[in-house]
Amino acid sequence: TLTLRTQAHDHPIYALTYTHSGAFFLSADNSGALKYFTPTINNLTTIPAHREACRAISFSPSDEKFATGGDDGAIKVWTFGEAREDKVLSGHGWDVRSLEWHPWKGLIVSGSKDLLVKFWDPRLGKDISTL
Repeated sequence: TLTLRTQAHDHPIYALTYTHSGAFFLSADNSGALKYFTPTINNLTTIPAHREACRAISFSPSDEKFATGGDDGAIKVWTFGEAREDKVLSGHGWDVRSLEWHPWKGLIVSGSKDLLVKFWDPRLGKDISTL
């Protein structure tokens, strides 16, 4: 049996997820770097997503957009095909440790070390509710 070992990142990996289609996956690390991969582990691009560790990644239902959350307290919405940052959602007072895009609605939920759960409208870039 042949084992292929590839070092994907230079820092510990904190988050990874597949697109809903399964055609790609993203991984993020302790330095804030985000990498695009094919399922055959070809690294397509690397972007500096956050100033600190990136802890969460979630795709929109269409896979056209995705969101990231990091220890810099920011949630960022990206255009997948262009690897371009669209919006920064600000409102958490500490590290964003988890987030999830609703499976069929334009809604993102995030959790932070500030002990808050926030619901966001990614189109408007606004916090619509906080628990």
